[in-house]
Amino acid sequence: MIEASIETTNDPSSPAMKHVMEDATNPNRQEALRAAFTDLEQCGEKPFEHNIRTARPGEEITGQVLGHDNRVASIVTDDRIVAVDRADLPKRLPDDHDITFTARSDFSAWGASSRPPWRGNVRSSLIPRRAPRANGRRSKIRAFVEHVLAQQKSRMGLFVRTIGIARARTKIGMANLAYNLTRFVWHQGRTASP
Repeated sequence: MIEASIETTNDPSSPAMKHVMEDATNPNRQEALRAAFTDLEQCGEKPFEHNIRTARPGEEITGQVLGHDNRVASIVTDDRIVAVDRADLPKRLPDDHDITFTARSDFSAWGASSRPPWRGNVRSSLIPRRAPRANGRRSKIRAFVEHVLAQQKSRMGLFVRTIGIARARTKIGMANLAYNLTRFVWHQGRTASP
């Protein structure tokens, strides 16, 4: 979600946030994401440290299969884990090779039937070695950013309710300036000698 926020900030026409909202509100996409979380947990990974999303119709995906059942498959790509409709994949999946396919399903054909409580065919060796380091770096950045935002919201009462992006930018910029000045004064007080 943080990546989608940054992408949307840099390019307001980006559909990234729309896709995040679809994943959050569509029950079928939620089910697919839960299946990917289960696959990661079975591999000994922490799901919330990974960038996970559902596939978009027409999207070309290349990666290795992390786990699958009769409805959902989790694909590990270079930069994220993608939950895809199992119907989009060939019947026989390769064991140790990358698979490339174009997603066709938008998860709307799924009914409300229950999925099995277990997931099969999970392999822990598919998560790239560089992924935990990259996730650690992202977590560090998130910790810094979330602390600043929490301080602005709680201490400064930041609540952006404006009309127009220019006014919102100004209000957020002023809150950032006030926060930075508060931090500056605090640091000056610490380094001052009595």
